Amino acid sequence: MCSTFPLDWTSVKVQLQVDETFTGLADQLNISDWKIKSATAEVKDVTIYALEQLRSSFVLTISAERFLGFYVWKIMVPMALIVFMSWSVFWIDSKQFSTQIGLSATSVLTMVAFIFSTTNMLPQLGYITVLDLYIVASTVFVFAALLVTLATGYLAWIGRFELCKRLDRISRMAFPLAFFVLGLAFYASAH
Repeated sequence: MCSTFPLDWTSVKVQLQVDETFTGLADQLNISDWKIKSATAEVKDVTIYALEQLRSSFVLTISAERFLGFYVWKIMVPMALIVFMSWSVFWIDSKQFSTQIGLSATSVLTMVAFIFSTTNMLPQLGYITVLDLYIVASTVFVFAALLVTLATGYLAWIGRFELCKRLDRISRMAFPLAFFVLGLAFYASAH
């Protein structure tokens, strides 16, 4: 067996070293949607358990931060406006079911169209992000407003107008409050 066989290159035979002249951030480093904070390099001895050997290992750590402004202004704010639009049915008299259901259905379809139109703007990741959860939650809020519209429509149809008004009054407060609390939770988990 040749002594230069790679499986035999333990840390005794090969010791990596950091070349400080080639390590760090370039002056003109530009990655879209990201701010690179720092780049550090170090050499560590790592045990490869399968080979029962100690190897010299080069570790490059890049600290980066995503620019959130784009996602806030292009996705989150318009989506919040669609959610707010879906709540306007709570101020329409239950006797005007066709107006309510039309607005609710329009809100749902607008949300679906918006999600389809912005899909290519989002990075394709193999895990769930806070923005993904925000999109799902916003969709659920719009759909929940549709369900409340159907409930008040049914209640109005059977003549339970006081119950309709009470459900609308509760929804006028509960939906925005829940959306605000959920938004705070998303904000807290992102930071």
